[in-house]
Amino acid sequence: DVSYYMIYRPISFSSWSLVGMIESDIVNRNINLLQQATAGLGVMVAGAVLIIILMFVLYLVAKEKNRQSDEIRFRDELFDGLSHNVNDVFIILEHNTGAVSSITSNIREIMGVLPEEVKADLSAIDPEDPECAIAKKLDELHSGNERVFWSEEYTNRADGTGKYLEITAYSTRFSTLERDVIVIADRSEDRRLRDALASSLEIARNANSAKSNFLANMSHDIRTPMNAIIGFSTLLVRDAS
Repeated sequence: DVSYYMIYRPISFSSWSLVGMIESDIVNRNINLLQQATAGLGVMVAGAVLIIILMFVLYLVAKEKNRQSDEIRFRDELFDGLSHNVNDVFIILEHNTGAVSSITSNIREIMGVLPEEVKADLSAIDPEDPECAIAKKLDELHSGNERVFWSEEYTNRADGTGKYLEITAYSTRFSTLERDVIVIADRSEDRRLRDALASSLEIARNANSAKSNFLANMSHDIRTPMNAIIGFSTLLVRDAS
């Protein structure tokens, strides 16, 4: 059996109406096609909107990452630039793993070792140290000390010059991040000046002692003949009178 839809339209210029018959399958098929096309278009529009939103979110994420990366590079360059104006080397380590996350490049001039070597292995600072003093001091720091300080003699690995280093290690926390900071200060020039001052002071003390001894001896050596001269002068004056 075939079902039909009846359609009719009044004719405006008469009392007649135009009647027509159309198979229901044809109408339903067109309606279904229209619904499918509408649904497909909706899906496409929704997909396009989602893609646009996703691309916008990715753009914001990439922009934020670039900003953070620029800030990190700026901070590193600023940190590295400041380190060239002082005789201090800064090493930042992960608190839990001990991995070196940042190091100033002036370690090359002060200690004669490349930053890349220290980043790969902290013991590269002094490979001839069997006890690894820095590692031991970090253990002291992790055992509850807020700050650990020590000094040591060091030989620059590049040029062999002797260095006197004062080293400080401490932990710092920012939000969820915890880091260990090692500050290596080159105090070689300060020590040289201090030693020169101490040597000059010792020379001055010795010179003052020698002067005192000289004056004491000369006073005794001069006083004895002067007494004789004064005595004979008194006798001559008396006899002349």
